[in-house]
Amino acid sequence: MDALKKELNELIDQYGLRHKKVIECSTRLDDVVLPEQIENLRKIEKYKDFKLTRC
Repeated sequence: MDALKKELNELIDQYGLRHKKVIECSTRLDDVVLPEQIENLRKIEKYKDFKLTRC
């Protein structure tokens, strides 16, 4: 995950926020971070049945 963050920051510096390469790297990072965030939410009683729905 740290390597992806570093890569994303480097791509942002090189290309800016809206470049295709930046968006692709950001999506890959989301795919790594999202399951961890959902698991952390489920540890909270109020969100134990949380389901992700993508737009």
